[in-house]
Amino acid sequence: MDTIAKKGFSTAKYSYTFTFFTVLLLCYFAFFWQLDAIPALLWDESRQLVTAHEMLQNNNYCVTYFNGEPDLWNSKPPLLIWLIALSYKLFGFNLAAARLPSAFSGAVLCCFLYFIFAVKYKRPWLGLLIVAILCSTPGYVSLHVTRTADYDGLLVLFVFLFSYHFYNFTETGRGRYMLYTALFFAAGVMTKGIAALIIAPGILLYLIIQKRLVFVLQNRWFYIWGFTALALPVLYYLYRESLSVGYLHAISANELGGRYNNALEGNTGEWYYYFVNFWAKGRFLAGMFLYIPFTIVALVYNGPYKKLSLYSVIISVCYFTTLSISKTKLWHYDAQAYPFMVITIAIGIYYSIGILSKKNLGGKLGIAVIALALGYLVIHDGVNSLNGMFSYYYGDLVNYGNTFNQLEKNHPNIKTVRIYYWEYNGSALFYEKYYSSRGFKIKTASVPDKNFAEKSLYAPGDTLMICNNTQLNYIKTHYSTQTITQNHGCEVLVLN
Repeated sequence: MDTIAKKGFSTAKYSYTFTFFTVLLLCYFAFFWQLDAIPALLWDESRQLVTAHEMLQNNNYCVTYFNGEPDLWNSKPPLLIWLIALSYKLFGFNLAAARLPSAFSGAVLCCFLYFIFAVKYKRPWLGLLIVAILCSTPGYVSLHVTRTADYDGLLVLFVFLFSYHFYNFTETGRGRYMLYTALFFAAGVMTKGIAALIIAPGILLYLIIQKRLVFVLQNRWFYIWGFTALALPVLYYLYRESLSVGYLHAISANELGGRYNNALEGNTGEWYYYFVNFWAKGRFLAGMFLYIPFTIVALVYNGPYKKLSLYSVIISVCYFTTLSISKTKLWHYDAQAYPFMVITIAIGIYYSIGILSKKNLGGKLGIAVIALALGYLVIHDGVNSLNGMFSYYYGDLVNYGNTFNQLEKNHPNIKTVRIYYWEYNGSALFYEKYYSSRGFKIKTASVPDKNFAEKSLYAPGDTLMICNNTQLNYIKTHYSTQTITQNHGCEVLVLN
């Protein structure tokens, strides 16, 4: 494969410099550009935003609270909440700060992937290729993963880090790799609980196929650091239960058999749900065309990345099998597989270019076809990923952020606002706290439609922000109102 290393820039110095800064540029646009352009999402981001703010208010860093009460609905450990709270401390209480941990998780993973191939294998262009494909994968650069304050971006980072270091441990038996595995595994569990273990069947199958299971089980470092990795989150779970009785029961109901054996909150789907998402929702459109052919090349070609390719394929296949069997299905659960899938695609492309470069005219044409197809799909998916987020229809229920921005810009003298919403609305609670910190006097209340006619809710001169069509129609029908601003289903009304 030295042929490829000699293509393009003539010296290693320029190759490393150019590829690394290109990686940083890709990371900026994929994860940080206009990070706060999308309002705080109703499920589940706004809950994390409020919980982290309350953690700073009550100085309780072990028990997470939501709306003043210990949170047993969201039973996940608090590592993400800690990081969001830290980001609030460093950068202020705002939406962009809350999303920085997720954005950094994407950038750190990309840089780690780059350095694996640029430093360990001395192939900076292969590292850049992997990052370019991952940064243009809509399922990874998306809501609920690396662009919002949710658990999955951080989880994907830690799962890949511990699985990669465990791969190195199976190859070398060195204790330091098992130490890294233990630390990142514990971090993954402290991020999203048992979700960090979903790739375990793939790792076990790889050990069996490669006949390394006995080797691992006979290594003392596997037990020393393995038990340490389990002990850290277990100690947290027990301590949290002692502070907030019922936490372990919530873990069992939400994360163990409850979520796997039952479709919680109506999140169900057929066994092929995630494969349809690749195409219908465009979460991995490039992968539909590139994954199978180039993965075959990566597995067949006898090169230095063959074992890593096999490891990645087995983990990906087992991961989707496990997800497909589970009763609860959500579109963002597929995120953990993308780094492994992108690795085999890029390796297959890299091998293919190396093979074709030895041919004459036919080989050159083949390289041109691969380059054009890859370029089109990467640009197409990357642009569509960002456009899809920025054109996302926020609907009635979540667009408080944009509406407040518009109100603050066009009517700076209005500082007292009442927000009425129907049922749970974490987005409204976040913006209540956020704009209260900016000098507004905001009162929020959950008002079911059947109670919305209560005269005691309103008084002449009230400024109401309502993001519910039914409630808007009622107010306009029964009161004389003046609409002073509106945005995507939200309106700010003054009662005359």
